[in-house]
Amino acid sequence: MRCQMPQISEKMLIQELRELEKYDMIERTVKLISPPIVEYGLTEYGMKSKEIVAVVYAWGVEYLTTFPEKALK
Repeated sequence: MRCQMPQISEKMLIQELRELEKYDMIERTVKLISPPIVEYGLTEYGMKSKEIVAVVYAWGVEYLTTFPEKALK
């Protein structure tokens, strides 16, 4: 996940994941191996948001295509 968002700090990523977990959007699974592996997945409730997120994502892509100068640098 970290590789897909290189611009986000580790601290911010952890905060966002904890908040999503708090609202039952994702679930966190820790595999007790050496070293431990942490995996995140959508909950049933989180799966319901996929269509909404897809629409917002498409809008964002269209917006940035229309107004490229407004993209975050």
